[in-house]
Amino acid sequence: MLAEVDLFDQIDRDVLDATVEIHTHLNRLQAQQSRLLDRSQRAGAYRADGAVTLASWYAARTGMDGAAASRLTRRATRLRHYDQLRDAYQAGQVSSEHVDVIVRATTTRRYPALHEAEPALVTLARHGTPTDVRRAVKLIRDHTDPDGTDAEPMGPGPDERREVTVHPGIDGLGDLHGTLVPEVHELLAQLIETLATPDGKDVPKEQRRTAAQIRHDAFAEILRRAAAATLETKNGARPHVNLMIDLWTLLGREAAATFESRLRRTGTIDDQLARDLLAQWGLHDEGFLTNVILTAGPYRPVAFGRSLRTIPDWLRPLLEHIHTHCRYPFCDRPVAWTEADHVIPWADHGETEWDSTLPACKGHDSHHAMHTTGGWSATYDPHSGIATFTSPTGHQIRTHPPPRRC
Repeated sequence: MLAEVDLFDQIDRDVLDATVEIHTHLNRLQAQQSRLLDRSQRAGAYRADGAVTLASWYAARTGMDGAAASRLTRRATRLRHYDQLRDAYQAGQVSSEHVDVIVRATTTRRYPALHEAEPALVTLARHGTPTDVRRAVKLIRDHTDPDGTDAEPMGPGPDERREVTVHPGIDGLGDLHGTLVPEVHELLAQLIETLATPDGKDVPKEQRRTAAQIRHDAFAEILRRAAAATLETKNGARPHVNLMIDLWTLLGREAAATFESRLRRTGTIDDQLARDLLAQWGLHDEGFLTNVILTAGPYRPVAFGRSLRTIPDWLRPLLEHIHTHCRYPFCDRPVAWTEADHVIPWADHGETEWDSTLPACKGHDSHHAMHTTGGWSATYDPHSGIATFTSPTGHQIRTHPPPRRC
């Protein structure tokens, strides 16, 4: 095993050659990974574990981000259209970066030209860098799509390359990354340009914002105006900020608190900031802080249930704070995309309470896939936050509560 070899006892040239050999092996392993993922996608085996998509199943089993898992599955399914590229990949002659350049550019109308140029592209990938392949692919794209309007992906539906991800960063900040379709990119760029106001001459030099900070503040203004102008509700509520705070923290006795203050999407925030937000926004009708959840522990909100079949609007923010996303197996779809489902069906005397309902996305619509035709059943422990699902064959899958982000 290489891990057991003392590299300082080896000849430098052998060590250098070994790094190249390992790179070749990595290419081969990643090619086999794509091959297995493609086979799994075709067979739909992930559905036996209650997952809606292969990407969500793979992300949950490997611990990778959902966006990264989606890129892997997209590579695997599109690679099936390129025999020569796939063979070179499995032989370790080209890397995942080379492959991704070609498969990401593949759309229905571009594919004939890319397929015709496949031998030349594979040869270039064997001897060149991903940047070299990217330039060649751009020439093909510019020839087949000179006005840049061809964004139709392989297969029906919107462009599969579009994505926006928002992740908690450090110190309460958030990281935003996205790939936008042309019309959305144009609209966003126009709005930011319109609202980006440079600092005046009276602002001291040390306090002036950078160009990136000015764009950030313009983007924030776009969001504020959108939230203020939005009349539509989703799941019984308008866009708003949800704050969860321990009763002891609210009283200024943080040492007695058992739960850190947090915003639903951002995660943990400073206790004083939580009190400041509550004082600034929570007492005004025009404020966005329209839901404040007081807790006596991370999974013990202070709330009262009502005997209704349909979840009441006041209970919705409570579930959003506790769960943050669909709680069914191998699913990270945000809670805004879900509906509250009774753990025990209403017809079987299930109650509509915060500790007897779980958020389920449409793909995991339990009234059809879980309790009836699917034959699945679920239990929920409000003390630990663990939900347990039992398949028709008796196989149990536990989903743990979302991590308390710092």
